[in-house]
Amino acid sequence: MQQPKTLERPDFAPKWFWDLDYDKIDWQASYKTVIARIVERGKEEQWQELVRFYGLQKVIDTLKNEIVFFARLCH
Repeated sequence: MQQPKTLERPDFAPKWFWDLDYDKIDWQASYKTVIARIVERGKEEQWQELVRFYGLQKVIDTLKNEIVFFARLCH
């Protein structure tokens, strides 16, 4: 199983989080918001960064079990 990297934050442009104070985002605590936004609006490059930062299993589990509008698609 791929383990997430321990960098302080993922490499996403601030434009993806226009409605938040980018420098104050807690990337670990806000993982559901980050994953949902990037999967919904991003492209392959951003999806790869999600996997690099959070790990594939966390991204999959979050999409399947924690983000309501994606979870409905998976069940």
